[in-house]
Amino acid sequence: MAPEAPDQFLAHSRDGVDLGERIYTLWQTACFDKIISMVVGQPSQLAAGPLVESSLQVTTPWPRLISEYETGKVADSENHSLHELFNPSSRRQARPDTLTALRAQGMVLVEYALRLSQMEPAPQLTHSLDVAVQTFLSRLPGLHNTGEMGEISPPHGLVTPVNPRLVFIRTLPHVASLILFQHGGDTTARHRCGVATQSMTAIIAGLAEPDWPDLYVGIGHLWFFVCEILVGIFHASRGPTKDQVRRDVEAIMRAVRKLSMVYPPLGFRFQQLQQMVAGSPI
Repeated sequence: MAPEAPDQFLAHSRDGVDLGERIYTLWQTACFDKIISMVVGQPSQLAAGPLVESSLQVTTPWPRLISEYETGKVADSENHSLHELFNPSSRRQARPDTLTALRAQGMVLVEYALRLSQMEPAPQLTHSLDVAVQTFLSRLPGLHNTGEMGEISPPHGLVTPVNPRLVFIRTLPHVASLILFQHGGDTTARHRCGVATQSMTAIIAGLAEPDWPDLYVGIGHLWFFVCEILVGIFHASRGPTKDQVRRDVEAIMRAVRKLSMVYPPLGFRFQQLQQMVAGSPI
């Protein structure tokens, strides 16, 4: 609902740091809200995207580094927001997004894909989201990059750990694609689901033993959600595709189980997956 009185608005920020902290807090809260909404199966309380009424749309820019707000290095030309995420052609040249901003963008794409999946098919909206997802994916740093913006590439020829933040971030666009094309019965939709799933299992396969303790617990919930979708796809598939989906489900279930050794509460999620598969054999 729209505020009824002016005193319901926050006072103007005191300075650049205060503004940066507010922006950072809003998007951290939004990410938490969106992952929780997936866990409990309820709509996000901070919905964002083209389907949201303009009066309720989030216009807050993506967060920069607090150090940039401290030094006044955040320019209006770098204040990208939801508009640029869903209209990539309007994106202006700027510094790379922070990893915090990329995580927020990825979560928004997943949430919007969920909303579209619950509507009657809308080809134009599906296409625009697909373009946004693919553009977002093309901008992401490599899994082994470091730095607050993922701007530091590993030394050539040196084996380095994955960046746990980028494991989560790089999984998000593939989850959005899987959600978007899961109900499509044509060859293109099946191919896109396969590419998204194979990309996620490739990320899992690239994890070394020392990487697991540093992973974000939220990725376990993403994997659970992906398995739910794949079980449905499995039963709608046949032949070699069906066999591949089975292998993908098994690989992701192993990942959930392994992560539950780090975060014991995820053990409940793994048990749910076991029951799901037992009740609907694959």
